[in-house]
Amino acid sequence: RVGKIAENKSAPPEEPLLSQPDLSASQESSFIPVRSETDVTYTPVVDLSSIQEESQEKSPNVDEEDQIFDRPPANIFRKRRKPEPPIAKLSAPGTTGIHNSGNTCYVNTVLQCLAHLDELTNYFVNVATEFSGNVCQQFKDCLDALWSGKKETISAQHVKLAVAMSKATFRTYQQQDCHEFLTALLELMHEELKERIELDIDQAKSPEMAMNEALEGNVSIISETFYGQVRSILQCNVCEYQSVNRVSKYDVFMALDVPVQ
Repeated sequence: RVGKIAENKSAPPEEPLLSQPDLSASQESSFIPVRSETDVTYTPVVDLSSIQEESQEKSPNVDEEDQIFDRPPANIFRKRRKPEPPIAKLSAPGTTGIHNSGNTCYVNTVLQCLAHLDELTNYFVNVATEFSGNVCQQFKDCLDALWSGKKETISAQHVKLAVAMSKATFRTYQQQDCHEFLTALLELMHEELKERIELDIDQAKSPEMAMNEALEGNVSIISETFYGQVRSILQCNVCEYQSVNRVSKYDVFMALDVPVQ
C-alpha cells in the first residue's frame, strides 16, 4: 500500500486549461497582450469638428474665446434693440403735471380730474377774474397754471393748505381719501361762491324748483355742476297707492350712494 500511494503522488499533474505566463523568461522577450473578442472600438456618430466649423460660419462676429464648442457664443440669444428716442418734454396747455409732495397724491388726483371738466374750467379760467374766498382763488391759480402750458410741473400745496385751514383732517402729510378731499373742496368752494336768490315757491312742483328750495336759493357753479336730486316715493304693495312726502320728495345729493349686490 505504501508503494502504491507514493506512486500515485509522483504522477504528473494534468495540464491546466489556461497556461500561465513564465515569469522567469528572459527580459528580452516582450509581452504582447491578446485582444479579446469583447473589446469595443468607439467611433463617434457626429463629427464634432464639422459642427464647430458650422457654428463659426453662422456667427462670424463671435470672438475667439466664444468659439469653444462646449460654450455657446455670448450674443447668440441676445436680441438687438433699436435705440429708443428720447422722451419729449411736453409743455402744452393741459399737459402740466403736479408734484407729489409727500403723501399728497390724493390731492393731485382730484385736481387733475377737476381740471378736465370743461364747464368748471371755463368758469374759473375764462369767466371769473378773482375771488374773495381763499379756496376758490387758490383753485383758480392752480387751473391757470395747469392750462397755461408754460411749466411742465407745478405744486398744489397752496390748494391743500387752503382746504386744511377749514378741514383739520388734511393738515398732516399722511395719506387721505380722494373722495373725502373732493367733497371738502367742493363744499368750501360752494360756500364761497353761492349767491342768494329770492324765490316765491309754495311747493316743489318741478325738479328745478325743488333744487332751489333745497338750497334755499343759494346756487353756484358748484351746485349746478355737481349737485343732483333723487325722488322718494312710498307705494303700497296691496292697493298700489303712492304716497309722496312733500319734504323728502326731492333729496339733493352731491355723492349718490349706490347699493352693490
